[in-house]
Amino acid sequence: MSLADVCLVGIALGMTAYVVLGGADFGGGFWDLTAGGAERGRPLRELVRQSMGPVWETNHVWLIFVLVLAWTAFPVAFGSAMSTLYVAGFLAVAGIVLRGTAFALRGQASSRPEARLLGAAFALSSVLAPFCLGAAAGAHARVRPAGNPSSGRGEPGRVLRRRPVPRRQRELPRGRPVAVARAPRRERGDG
Repeated sequence: MSLADVCLVGIALGMTAYVVLGGADFGGGFWDLTAGGAERGRPLRELVRQSMGPVWETNHVWLIFVLVLAWTAFPVAFGSAMSTLYVAGFLAVAGIVLRGTAFALRGQASSRPEARLLGAAFALSSVLAPFCLGAAAGAHARVRPAGNPSSGRGEPGRVLRRRPVPRRQRELPRGRPVAVARAPRRERGDG
């Protein structure tokens, strides 16, 4: 097993831990969203707070671990993926930060409207963050490895390149073509 394989196993284990443990947290946010009114939803919201309280922030350590490992082990592929997925990544990070802030401050709210606003921010960001992470994962599913002639090594490095979209998928039902963004091809010798 090569060092790259060890890194990939670490990334896979870290993502599995994040999805399983973070999924429970995001699920708690969804239950908070659907709990109902202030009085009817109070027991469920209290249960969510008690179950998430001790571990809610530690789950994101797995995501940080995966990002740092991918950035360190595969910098070219990481740069290519992150430059492509910056909108989904930014929205996911914004959702995670908003979610954590709302969860931490909701217990300190001085009035009922403030608590409702923080509760709504917590619940909605608990839906926004996993949606954006899922959109990024779906975009990763549409890429394949390709050679990188500009790596400067005898053996070409590996980067991600989008699979070509068949023409029938690029057209709207009325036959109008949809613009498809393609990265410019790099020739050998480009820096």
